[in-house]
Amino acid sequence: MASKYPQLVRPSVDASVVVVGNELLSGHTEDANGPFLAEQMRELGHRVRRITVVPDDEHEIVSALQDAKARAGLVFVCGGLGPTADDVTIDAVAAFLERPLHEPEPAREQIHRIYRKGHKRDLIDSPDVDDDAWRMARVPEGATVVRNDEGAAPGSVHTVADTRLYVLPGPPAELQSVVHHLRRRDLIPVEDAMTEIEVELDTFEAPVSSELDTLDRENPDVEIGSYPQHGERRVVVRLRGEPEAVEDAHEALNEALGDIVIDGA
Repeated sequence: MASKYPQLVRPSVDASVVVVGNELLSGHTEDANGPFLAEQMRELGHRVRRITVVPDDEHEIVSALQDAKARAGLVFVCGGLGPTADDVTIDAVAAFLERPLHEPEPAREQIHRIYRKGHKRDLIDSPDVDDDAWRMARVPEGATVVRNDEGAAPGSVHTVADTRLYVLPGPPAELQSVVHHLRRRDLIPVEDAMTEIEVELDTFEAPVSSELDTLDRENPDVEIGSYPQHGERRVVVRLRGEPEAVEDAHEALNEALGDIVIDGA
């Protein structure tokens, strides 16, 4: 199924993720959504340039979205879509987009569906949706509503200028369900996948820092990262970018450090 959205202006699309939740900033919960979205973007040929964690505060969320839009063609915001007073993400999104909130039928049906399902499984007393739950059906006008098989709050997709904004629920199982439907419906653009080569070196990081700095300087189109393995005499070097550029950087790495490359890496 072809996407109804036009191609984005940027030929190589950067992504930015805004993760919302006081529980993340207090240390009570560890973020699983940022790393998941980064992995998904890598598979789809995009680069996540920033993952930002902000509190459940409308002004903070709007500010983070403005910053993300200035940096990326794809912006993801997750968390804060529940029925309680501290769930303010959708209000912040509406303020950011300068669009009124409403309750489109696909979003209302999402709430009905999860309540019927919960009632059949004896998880809730009644299939009737209460007033607080209807808060989760609100989305800014112009949104594409995306199904959530694991929870009540649907996802939504919005366009503003040449940026595409994805609004996702916070519980990881729910977010992953929505991302599944985003991909199934071709609502996330796909670029040619980047080539990634991983090399392991039999050394500590400091003795090869000069060679790696030179490699990085002479291959500006390749992302080059070095990752020492704690407690081991081993450094993992990852090269990522367009295939030809990565191959050139890989050849240069072997020329400079081939004598300490671990066989089979």
